[in-house]
Amino acid sequence: MWSLNKRSWYGYALNQADYCVWLPTGALESFPAILRNQLLKEQTELNVPTIIENQWMTSFAWAQLSHEDQIQTMRSWALQNEVPEYESVALSELPNKVQTELARISYDIWINRFQSFSGPNCFATTAGTLVKDVYTQWLHWPMLEKYLHEYRFKTVLTETPQTGDILVFTSDGSPIHAAYFLGEGFYFEKSGQDFYEPYRVALFQIWRQA
Repeated sequence: MWSLNKRSWYGYALNQADYCVWLPTGALESFPAILRNQLLKEQTELNVPTIIENQWMTSFAWAQLSHEDQIQTMRSWALQNEVPEYESVALSELPNKVQTELARISYDIWINRFQSFSGPNCFATTAGTLVKDVYTQWLHWPMLEKYLHEYRFKTVLTETPQTGDILVFTSDGSPIHAAYFLGEGFYFEKSGQDFYEPYRVALFQIWRQA
């Protein structure tokens, strides 16, 4: 939970801040108390999730905790910071053809599971159905678009996608999400780029309602 590729820890608050700074491990603890308290106050106002029960959980502080205290701290973090819930379908509940398609693209082992690190996003997951091992990366839309062109995909508007089609969700004309259509009214996706956003199977009906 605490090694999020140096990105997600403060990703929650960066869109509210004018500046950000990186400090080496232990630097905060070396500051004068008056400066630490001022920084703590400002970070609390920004709702930085590493302020847990009014304590600043820095990487240095984390390393000093016992295993039991680390577990308790993670529980406190989960209670303090809202983690979204996602509905998904169990592999055993899917039609046989859909299970077969998931196995063909080697994603049957990922359904309803999580990555151990942040980074891999929906575009990477979708590209991974075409290019081996890409799903473990973070991918921009232009790279997924490049793969789609290489594999001769064409843009169509349809309410009846076919197995193997790539679903692309746009906002103001810009692609913001992608998924793989499994057939039988189901699609496979990774809900986002963070470690707590799962690989899941959802109904196409949900996609149309979004």
